[in-house]
Amino acid sequence: MLKRLATTLKRAVLKVTQGVGHASVLREEAEHLLQVSDSEFIISIFHLPPTFEVWDYNHTEAPLRIVQDSRTYSADSGFLVERSADLLKVSEASSGLVVLTLKKKMGDVKRHYDDLLSDVYTWYAAGGRTTADYDARCDQYKEYFASVLQATPGGGNKNGGVAVDLGCGSGLQSIPLSVMGYNVVSIDLCDRLLQELQRHAERHSVTSRIRPFSGDIMQFQTYLREASIPEINLAVCMVDTILHLPSKEHVRLLFSNVFSSLASGGSFILSLRNLTAECELKNESRFLPVCSCETKIFTCFLEYFPDYVNVHDLIHELVSEPDGTKHWVQKCSSYHKLRLHPTAEVIEMLKAVGFSISDHRVIRGMSHICATKP
Repeated sequence: MLKRLATTLKRAVLKVTQGVGHASVLREEAEHLLQVSDSEFIISIFHLPPTFEVWDYNHTEAPLRIVQDSRTYSADSGFLVERSADLLKVSEASSGLVVLTLKKKMGDVKRHYDDLLSDVYTWYAAGGRTTADYDARCDQYKEYFASVLQATPGGGNKNGGVAVDLGCGSGLQSIPLSVMGYNVVSIDLCDRLLQELQRHAERHSVTSRIRPFSGDIMQFQTYLREASIPEINLAVCMVDTILHLPSKEHVRLLFSNVFSSLASGGSFILSLRNLTAECELKNESRFLPVCSCETKIFTCFLEYFPDYVNVHDLIHELVSEPDGTKHWVQKCSSYHKLRLHPTAEVIEMLKAVGFSISDHRVIRGMSHICATKP
């Protein structure tokens, strides 16, 4: 019985990341074991604070019944359970008093980059493994930035202006921006990629123009204050970084904070893939070859959910043993990306906080958007 129950709940475990205690989700597949209705999605909660974060819960359209310390919160017991894309809220039906808030937390992006993706990031992002490949991709970004910014009212203010690179990675955008004349604040949560950025900055003799910060891009204004920078002239957030945020509410907040930090005439450039239903891959097409060489193969698999895509990255590496034998070793990890439509959602969010859209084009399958502060 216990073995069957463990199997049933294998994909339905939630982990509380704030407060004490734990939470577990029992899905309708456990009906025969747990005697719950197939229209209910039960969350058992123990000793939790009023607001906490959990790992992803499954998103369904079914009504909820929440149980805390043997007390049941459901419609038939006088409580209203509301669901949105990013949270669950329990309130008293009579008074509207909120008694519980469950906020969805996306997969651990930092862990994914630290454990796996940083090892191959520049390889696939630059389209090759050599410094020549890296420099060629930097040149492409430099050409793109120059063409887009020259058409904006402020022209990018690049002569001594300040740019913030949100999710800078190994510097494929920070380097060309610094070469163009910007003083760049480069932010990333992966220390290994920041170290790689610094090596490339030394190679390009632009270390004095780049100030790296290890941390969350949502805190970029804190880093600006630390650097005594009152306002910026440009912000960039490239290659799906915006999709790494936990929710659409975080995206809106970031857009608002970027807008308030920009000088008049400043620009915000971002790029992202369209992972919404209109571009959803089906069946075997969800397995994507990313890049490969004689000793390493990088592939990924996409798993679609209503609000996000779970990206499973797999690396197979040919390892040599001391005795001369060779064998393949697999490493795998996963993280989530939001499903945001570049025009119907992202551009509308940008406009909502005050931006005007000065350029929108698709490059290598990614929407590139330039928004300008009037």
